Amino acid sequence: MHVRPSVRPRRADSRQLVEEAAALGMRGMLLKDHDRSTVPDAWHANALDVDVRAGGAVCLNAPSGGLNPAAAEAAIEMGADAIFFPTDSAFNDGEFWSGVLSDPASKAAVVGEHRARRHTARISTLDAAGGLVPEVGQVIDLCAAAGVLVCTGHLGADEVTAVVEECASRGARVVVTHAPVFTRADDDLMARWAASGALLELVVIFCCQSPQLPSEVWRSYETEAALIDRIGADAFVLSTDLGQVGNPSPAEGLVAFVDGLLGEGISESAISRMTRVNPARALGWEDLQ
Repeated sequence: MHVRPSVRPRRADSRQLVEEAAALGMRGMLLKDHDRSTVPDAWHANALDVDVRAGGAVCLNAPSGGLNPAAAEAAIEMGADAIFFPTDSAFNDGEFWSGVLSDPASKAAVVGEHRARRHTARISTLDAAGGLVPEVGQVIDLCAAAGVLVCTGHLGADEVTAVVEECASRGARVVVTHAPVFTRADDDLMARWAASGALLELVVIFCCQSPQLPSEVWRSYETEAALIDRIGADAFVLSTDLGQVGNPSPAEGLVAFVDGLLGEGISESAISRMTRVNPARALGWEDLQ
């Protein structure tokens, strides 16, 4: 979930977020910002007398130096729980928004905003020959050694496939961020990632008709339930990607996600797997199951 302070409008800081989560009986959350480390935010939240664990992360976007192993290493040494490969600095992020938006004004607004925020450079994890650049392996090795989760960010399908395979070979846990969205992967490819040991993230922001997102990327609870039925709940984690001004709180959003999936026939045991067991395993927080 996104946290304040940020260069973009966010609804709550880490202390507010854990208090809201505690009020609804939640036990843990991972804090995220596109432009900075959230490890200090998690540290301050965890100092509160609240029975919710906050995790910190860094996204390897342009403000952090891009594919910068030194930024990942510093975050890990400070206590990061996850490292994200590029999100809105990813080459694929620009390609995605340029391709998915049909309205010229929406396309110009979204793509222009991203370029203004992230400069004009776009980061790919692949070299000209289609192999991973060396920095990717260095980051994965750092995460594997420290037991820190790798998240794929807004990478494209070919990049995700390479990262998932590299994580498997180097012994790192990996979650495919927003699995069916930025990758534009079909069910068979996502099933292959899961068979290679990756967990697939589904997020409620695409299902709640968020005013922050163009309608071209909205998804339905029915669509997500069908994907879960096809691949199996063992492969998924449910998340929110909320925290923006104008959207529901992350805690409220997760409750709505659960209710929506239950309404589509997903079992309570599957929900427990995707909201408790799998996220705890991904983050190394098995004591919170």
